[in-house]
Amino acid sequence: MTTTTTDTHPFVCLHVAEKPSLAKSIATLLSSSGGEENGIVDFANNINERGGGENDDIVDDDGKRKRRSSSTTLKTRKSSTSIDVHEFSRPFLNRKECAHRFTSVAGHVCAIDFPERFQDWELGPKLLFDCATEKKVTAGRVRGSLEREARTCDALVLWLDCDREGENICFEVMDAVVPRMRGGGGLRNVYRAKFSAISKSSVENAMKNLAKPNKDESDAVDARQELDLKMGVAFTRFQTKYFQDKFSGFDSRCVSYGPCQTPTLGFCVKRHLEIIRFVPESFWRLKLNLPSGVDMSATKKQKERKDDDDDDDD
Repeated sequence: MTTTTTDTHPFVCLHVAEKPSLAKSIATLLSSSGGEENGIVDFANNINERGGGENDDIVDDDGKRKRRSSSTTLKTRKSSTSIDVHEFSRPFLNRKECAHRFTSVAGHVCAIDFPERFQDWELGPKLLFDCATEKKVTAGRVRGSLEREARTCDALVLWLDCDREGENICFEVMDAVVPRMRGGGGLRNVYRAKFSAISKSSVENAMKNLAKPNKDESDAVDARQELDLKMGVAFTRFQTKYFQDKFSGFDSRCVSYGPCQTPTLGFCVKRHLEIIRFVPESFWRLKLNLPSGVDMSATKKQKERKDDDDDDDD
């Protein structure tokens, strides 16, 4: 992997995590100067009555909770949209010097929806299955922060969750950042960090083995979201109109349907039927009362092996 930039400004790498607490934890580990236990000290026996805050939740490789050491060069500032940006310096790939900025989103930045003209409930539900969908920004404040940070950055490292949903959010972040990066953007300086724990060794290993975002996994999430949207909206409109004014006292303003709601309703109905069909049966509970001081214990004598008995008979 190679990175390029001009000599007029320091090389800057923007990191993006899936939520603010993760951004702070990973930035703290990456900025650590070594110190005690690679920048974190034992925290297991020093938890306050609240159990520690979410930003204290760092775990070492043995599963022990750790508290951050103050031996770091991490600085935190607020972006113009009040989102935390953590700054530190460390080498990056083939560069001995690099300025790093670590920020975050808060889940998805965009959502799939129908174009404006298909928002009309008077349209037939069947039309929704063939119409195109579009991605709309649902977290404008977060996207605005990413766009502003991107203008002075040369590389992007994505620390979203390592599953399909996280991969999909990667491409939402890239859509906001890549076109605005210095040097004209492009995927050359975009990297995917794969990690399994918030520990020093895990995040350092992720930095040493940076990969590329997986478009196929992201597309799979887009397909699932589109199916959920089309089935949910089409059947919601259909059954809402069908049930309107058919039952007195029934609120049919919106009879919602969704691919997740249907199996959930099935579980509820199944449990309800089990309850109403339940036939009580008599049962007994044994309770043993012993005089004070009486010890009742049971011992088990190991049965001698059959061949030992045979030897005794000989």
